[in-house]
Amino acid sequence: LPLLPGGPRQPPVSPLRWLAAVLVAAALLPLGVNQWRELLDRGRRDAQVSQHRGAGEVALRGGEISRAVAALQEAVRLDPLDEAARSLLGRARVEALIASPDRVSAGDAAAVAHDLSLAMEGGVEVPARYHVALGNLALLRGEGDPAVHYRQAAELDPNLAEARYYHGNLLMLRGAPAEAEAPLLAASNAMPTDARPARLLGRA
Repeated sequence: LPLLPGGPRQPPVSPLRWLAAVLVAAALLPLGVNQWRELLDRGRRDAQVSQHRGAGEVALRGGEISRAVAALQEAVRLDPLDEAARSLLGRARVEALIASPDRVSAGDAAAVAHDLSLAMEGGVEVPARYHVALGNLALLRGEGDPAVHYRQAAELDPNLAEARYYHGNLLMLRGAPAEAEAPLLAASNAMPTDARPARLLGRA
């Protein structure tokens, strides 16, 4: 017999084989839908993480520390494995502890203590600002001598006004106004828009 166009005739597919193919496709279809749904959810989550992380970084650079902490905490909540967001959150918490230690939550203070402890145990050189945060932590918790950290911060960065201010504040709390005068004067000169050093100087 002559061949039909397109080659030899294929044998007809039995109804049972058609049914089997339909059942396999039906079984695979939900898996594909679920995978697409996971991809879409992951894409939305990644976009949200990026948005919060970016907002936190901008706020941190602009000195809006509370806003930075809130945005970066949300980014880390959405994706605990986002290293960039975690690193920025650590920096924001340190800055919060330097700017307003009395307003830092116990959870944030504990997180800073944990992160800095791990860094120091790992041999990482801690920047001067972080020593100020460690001093404030010691003062808040009543653990160790905060002055050690303030002095170390000032040695690492002689122009770091916060180290001078908090050291002077500590000396005032300890009833040593004469000793507090020099660091408070240095802090007042370095941060003229901040009224805190001048207020303490007035009591020294």
